[in-house]
Amino acid sequence: MSIFNKYFRICFTVYAIVIFLFLMLIVLLPVLIIALLIKHPENAIHKAMRCWAKSWFFFIGIQFKALNKQNYQEGQTYIFIANHISYLDIPTIILSVDTPVKILGKAELTKVPVFGWIYKIAVIPVDRTDAKSKGHSMEVLKKKLEKGVSVIVFPEGGFNETNEPLKMFYSGAFKLSKELKIPIAPILILNTKERLHYSNLFSFNPGISTIKYLPLIIPENYHSAEEMKEDSFNIMLRGLVD
Repeated sequence: MSIFNKYFRICFTVYAIVIFLFLMLIVLLPVLIIALLIKHPENAIHKAMRCWAKSWFFFIGIQFKALNKQNYQEGQTYIFIANHISYLDIPTIILSVDTPVKILGKAELTKVPVFGWIYKIAVIPVDRTDAKSKGHSMEVLKKKLEKGVSVIVFPEGGFNETNEPLKMFYSGAFKLSKELKIPIAPILILNTKERLHYSNLFSFNPGISTIKYLPLIIPENYHSAEEMKEDSFNIMLRGLVD
């Protein structure tokens, strides 16, 4: 990497963080009011977060691009699943889903200044190293799904830091899908790692952030949750390597 490129990325990262925090402060008050005054705030909060994500991407020069755009059925609840390769996956997945939704996210992000305050409201935090936390988060997910609120799960658990296109999936999302008869909606996140690598904050750079919608996985078409998990993994793997 040239010296110019190195300093450009440092300056760009600082700029992106400042804009990130500024927009978060703007959206913080409306989100807090919504959470306090509305009984079922998921729809309003998701709209606020989509507005934040669109604005942030605009100001930092990231273009959101969707392939094979799906028109999800109005009133239908879904379990969205996606691969996980970058911290940019969160705003990207928010933009990819235009229905009221809760995200299952890392508990440690609740500690991030400003962002963490909104994060606690907008997501279902989970510590995957803690069995009690995992069990509680699955119960919360189930209750949300039973109330008709869609959820987003990264079935790999954390960032894929391997040399393989996908890590093996956890089973929780597929067990809920099978039990509640709720379709799995797979989404591939294709190039956010090129925009911001999970291992290096100063790798940040503008460009395109792309997602690809895949066909729905219908639980009634499978004998077990494990079969659903295996098929979902293979479908997403093919989508990444094709």
